[in-house]
Parts: sequence; structure tokens; C-alpha cells
Amino acid sequence: MRRSLAFAVLNFMIGIVLMYFSIDLGIVYTALYLGILALIYKAFFELRIRYCFFTLLGCILMLLSILGHYNAERMPFVSRDAICRGYISAESIDKFGMPVYECEVKEVIFNSKIYNQQVYKVKLSTKEKCRYSMIGERVNFRAKLNIPEANDDKRNYRRYLYSKGIDYKALCRKLEISKVGVYDSAKIRFTVIKFINDKKNLFLANLDSHSRGYFAGIIFGEKNLIDSEIIDEFQGNGTAHILAVSGLHVGIIYMVYKWVKTRFKLGNSTDIILVLMLIIYVILASFSVSIIRAVLIILLKIIADKMVMRFDFLTAISTALLVSLLLNPYSIFDMGFQLSFLSALIIDFIFPHIRRTKHERILGIMALPICLGAYNIVCFGRFSLIAVLANSPVIFLMSIYVPLGIVSFFIYFMSDYFPKILSILITTLGDITYTVNHSFNILQRGVIEVEYNNVKLVFMLYAFIFFVASEYFYIKVVSRHNPKPCIGFIIASLIAVTI
Repeated sequence: MRRSLAFAVLNFMIGIVLMYFSIDLGIVYTALYLGILALIYKAFFELRIRYCFFTLLGCILMLLSILGHYNAERMPFVSRDAICRGYISAESIDKFGMPVYECEVKEVIFNSKIYNQQVYKVKLSTKEKCRYSMIGERVNFRAKLNIPEANDDKRNYRRYLYSKGIDYKALCRKLEISKVGVYDSAKIRFTVIKFINDKKNLFLANLDSHSRGYFAGIIFGEKNLIDSEIIDEFQGNGTAHILAVSGLHVGIIYMVYKWVKTRFKLGNSTDIILVLMLIIYVILASFSVSIIRAVLIILLKIIADKMVMRFDFLTAISTALLVSLLLNPYSIFDMGFQLSFLSALIIDFIFPHIRRTKHERILGIMALPICLGAYNIVCFGRFSLIAVLANSPVIFLMSIYVPLGIVSFFIYFMSDYFPKILSILITTLGDITYTVNHSFNILQRGVIEVEYNNVKLVFMLYAFIFFVASEYFYIKVVSRHNPKPCIGFIIASLIAVTI
């Protein structure tokens, strides 16, 4: 079951990528590649051809998504002045300090006609600053909904926005908050989001300006309040991942809950409290991919415990990956998505081998930044030797800071009370983390700048590493001295890099 589900999801993902890169060549080429894949499975891997059915499903899903964006690009109001109505789902600031919003547009009015059959997500820039958070507000604005440029800053910017679920870019002079609207499911959802976001802002107001930026970055993944020079230091040291919410945060919430549940001998009925806390944190983290992945895995763990079933991490990862791709197949091109699942797969495939060594603790800390080195070279053009050293003390400090921060927020969320001692501890730990990170930043010579952009070869490298580290490789190749799967993998890799 473990290998079957994971392999089915892998083929589903292959289908998504295959359709995206082969659609310009035509459906005939896509069918040809599917046929070659089926032959490789049968001749070299001794696998059932039924797995190609999941590849076909991935192709169909990606085709439907491509056609959906194609239709959105050809709507009559595109690049025309139109009135839009919708809800603000996320906010940030650009490099000039101006607000940028993500707006779920429910209605577009153009030439006296209302288009409301579909919800469009718009990346909206404005020319006026707002002194308060707009998340959850129902707004009206007049703007031109433009199709994102295909290439911007040497990357496929349109594909990047599609991976975030964004259909259009727009610039408006002014946002108008609307109090009038139909009381539907969207209004209920955004009312809840606004309430939780307001609680977050009230909590942050209790911290001094210096600590507020660190807390918002580390606990909620918001970098707006952190100085750009400090962010550059974290990126240079390879420790910028602490300024982005991840599965670590959700894992800490789960561990704190399990400790309280065990300490006070609470029943399984209290698991609903954990589920509510996780939902709240997903909203606070602006529906981050890594947070959603971690929440899905924990929900599967809860279900497995209730049904007295064995919990398997690879099965949970595969399920979370499948759900994410079903929601938006373009998310496979998102860096946050790739890093999140790549890190999870490294933990599942590589760490069991590390645990068999004498230097388990040291290698366990160093393994992740080293294994992610090839990805960092391709996507960011650098590999930091400092990251291997800097991550150890920084992660140790975060293992204290994150639980304190999360517990403090939920205490405030439920009681409007923020203990002074927790405020002092959070401020102190934030200062220590900055000092440690700044100290490592002096060793900038440890950062190697690399120009290498062949993404396909790098992902083939990771595929090879996971293949060699897998149970399948040990059972089919090592135990039976059978080289055929290796030959099949090489042939499949050569075909993949030519697409």
C-alpha cells in the first residue's frame, strides 16, 4: 500500500508535468510519451501498466487547468476598464512600500454586463497607502484586469502567478470598502478570516516595534515589518527559512497539544480543539503551501489513531501532495511547494539511513541544507557553506521561540491576555537569534555564487537519490542483483530531459 499509493501519486504528477511541457507539440506527442512510459514500466520495472492511468489523469487535469486559464485570458473585459467587486484574501507591500493585495473577485461589470459565473483571483496594486489591514474586507475598485507577462526578470512570471492561483494583475487608484453584499458562504468565510486577522494585529500591537517584525516573520511568515538588510542577512546565511512558516510550526502545535492531552489525561473528543487550532493557523499563515501540507499530514495521523491503523509518513506525504495538485495543478511550479515536499521526501528517504550511522545527531542537522544545495543553486544561484553551520544554533533557538510564540498567541486569542514574562522571553530570544545570525553573516566568503539553470537535470538528480534510497531499489535491485530497473530509470531520465 505504501509503495502503491506513492507511485500512483508520482505518476499523477508526471502526467501534470508531461501535459504542460508537451501541449505545444500536440496531443499525439503526449500520447507517444505515455506509450513509451508504459513500455518502460513493463519491460524494466516489472510494474503494472495501470499506473499509466494515473499519468493520464494528471494529463487531463493539467489540460483542464490550461483551458481554464486560456478562457480567462479571452474574457471580453481583459485589459479594459471595468468595475470589480470581491474580497481581500492577502496583503503585502512592494519594494516601494506600496500595498499589494490578493483579491477574490466575485463580480466584474463591463459594458453594463455582469460577469459573476466564476471567481477570479487578482494581484492588485494600489496608489494609496492604507493604515490598517484590509484582509477579509469586501471591496469595490475600477481597474484594467491584465494578463501577466509570460517572462519577467528571467522567469516565467505568468506561470508563477498561476501557481499562486492568480488569474490577473491590476492597478487601481483607490479601494472602496463595501458594507453591502449578499450574505453567502464567501461572506461568512471572509468574516471569519477578518476576525482572526484582527486578533493577530491586536496581538502584534502588544510587542515593541523591533520584536514585532521578528515575531510576524517567524510565526506568521510576514516579512513586511522586517528591514530588508536583515532579510538579506538571513538569505545570505541560508537561514531565511525561519522567516517563512513551515511544517515545523504545525508540528510544534501538535506536540504541545499531545503533551497537554497526556499530562491532563484528556479524551480523544478534545481532538476537535486541535483541528480548530490548525484551521486558525492556516488562516494566519495566509494558506501557506507548507502549512497546508503539514496540517493534512497531522489530520491523517489523527484519523489513523482513531481507526487504530499504522501511520505511514510517505503515504501521508503522497496524500497531501495529491490534494494540493487537485486544488491547483500549477502549484507544482511554485518554489514554496517544491521546497516543502522536497524537504519532506528528504526526511522520509534519507533520514532513516542517517539514523543507522554513529554520527546521527550531527548528520541529522546538516543533512537537509546539504541535500537542498542543488535546488538552491538552480533556483537562487547560490550555495551557502555557512548554512550548514548557521542552521544548527538558529534552529535550536527556533525550537524554543516558536512554541513560546504560538502558545502566547493562542492564550491571547482565547483570553485577550498576553503574559508579560512571555513578552520578555520572546523579545530576548529574538535578539539572541539576530545576534547569532549576524555573527555568521560576517563569513560571507562561505557563499558560492553559481550560474546553473537546468532545472530538469537537478530534479533528475533528486529522483535518482530517492530511487536509490527507496525500499524498491533494495528489494528489486540489490537483493535480486537485477540491473533492469536502473536501465529503465536511465532511459526514462534521458527522455524526460528532452521534453
